[in-house]
Amino acid sequence: MTFVCAVCAHREAFEIVSYPSYPAFLPPLPRDLAREVVRAPLTLVACRACGHFQVPHVDPEVQRLLYEVYYRHYEVDTLETMVPAYREPFNRLVESLALPNGRLLEIGSSSGAMVPFLTRFCREYTGVDPSERIELARARYPSHSFIRSYFPSDVVQGPFDVAVSQFNLEHIEKAGDFIAALAAVVREGGVLLLQVPDAGYFIRTHQPNFVAHEHVHYFRRAQLSILLGAHGFDVEQWGDEGPSIICAARRTPHPPFGHLLPASGEKGNHPPLPLAPLAGRGWREAPGEGLTEAQALRELCSNVPDLPPIPVLYGVGLTLHWLLAKDAISDGATVVDDNPNYQGKGVPAYDLPIEKPTRELLDGRDVVLTLNAIYHDRVIERIREMGATVRVHRIGGA
Repeated sequence: MTFVCAVCAHREAFEIVSYPSYPAFLPPLPRDLAREVVRAPLTLVACRACGHFQVPHVDPEVQRLLYEVYYRHYEVDTLETMVPAYREPFNRLVESLALPNGRLLEIGSSSGAMVPFLTRFCREYTGVDPSERIELARARYPSHSFIRSYFPSDVVQGPFDVAVSQFNLEHIEKAGDFIAALAAVVREGGVLLLQVPDAGYFIRTHQPNFVAHEHVHYFRRAQLSILLGAHGFDVEQWGDEGPSIICAARRTPHPPFGHLLPASGEKGNHPPLPLAPLAGRGWREAPGEGLTEAQALRELCSNVPDLPPIPVLYGVGLTLHWLLAKDAISDGATVVDDNPNYQGKGVPAYDLPIEKPTRELLDGRDVVLTLNAIYHDRVIERIREMGATVRVHRIGGA
C-alpha cells in the first residue's frame, strides 16, 4: 500500500518504530475482556517532506473493535486528573477570546463533560458523537441538541459560528477531509477551537512512546498549521505549550487550497511547507549527526532500559505498554494505579490485574513510573506520604 502524507500529500516516509503485535486498546478494561483484547501490527512513520508523524496503514477491523466494543469502557473524558493538564489550558484559551455568541458545534461531545463550559459562549449548542455515551449527555442536558452520528454528516446543518474539536483529529485517517468538512459548516470569519495531543511534548520530555492503534496522526504545531491552512483555516492564537496543542483558527474568506494537494498517483503544486525536517545536513551523508526529531524519536523508542527484577509498574499508560511490548517483564510484575476506577481491572492483552498502591505492596520494591511525566512529581510525593521505602525509577521527565 502506498504512503500518502495526510498533511502535505508527499509519498515518501521514514520509519520510526514498528511493533509486530500491539494491543488494539490501551486503557484498563474488565479482567475477562482485557485478556482477550486483539493484537495487531502497528507502525509509525514520518513524512520526509513535512515531517508529519502518522500510521501509514490502518486496520479497519481494529478500528471497528475500538469504537464498537472497547470504547464502551472508556472513561478518560471524565477523569479529574485530566483537568489540570488538558482541560484547564483549553478553557483558558477559550476565555481569552472574543467569540461570537451564536451557534456552536462540538464534535465528539461524548457524555457532555464540556457542555456547562461551552454553553457560556453561545446561544445555541449542538453536540455530535457516534458513541452511546452521547445518550448520557442527552439525558443530562435536555434543552440542548445532540446528534448521534459520525462527523461529517448530512444531519449536521451549518453554518456555525464556532466549532469545537477536542481530541478527535488524531483519530481521523483522512484528516484533510475532516478539516474541509469543518470549513463547509463554519461560516466565513467563524472560529475553530482545536485540541490534539502534542507529539513534540513527548520528544521534549524524552518519553519513549505515544503510539496507539486509536491514533492515526501525531501532530506538532508546524504540521497542524499546514493542514489547517490547506483547508480553509488560519491559526490566530495558540494555547499554552504542554502535552496538547490548542489553537483558535479563523475560517478564511479566501478559498482553501487543499485542492492543490495532489491525490494519490497524481502530480501537482503543494502549499508552502516549512524546511523539510528530514532533508537537512547529516541525514543522508552522516547518520547520527544533526539528528532530526524523527531520528531522535526512533532512537528513544528503541532504547529500552534494563529493568530490575519483579518491578512495581506505577501507572497504566503508554510507557507501560512500551515496556510490555519491548521487554519480557509481564511475568512477576505488579501494576498499580491511583485511579480507583482502574483498580480491579486488567491491562489490555495481558493477564495483569491493576492494584491499589499501598505501603505494604510497595515497601522495599523497585517502582518504575510508567505514567505520563506530568504526574511523576505528584506520584513521588504520594509514595513519600504513605511512608513506603522504595527505589523509584523514572522513564522520561518534564
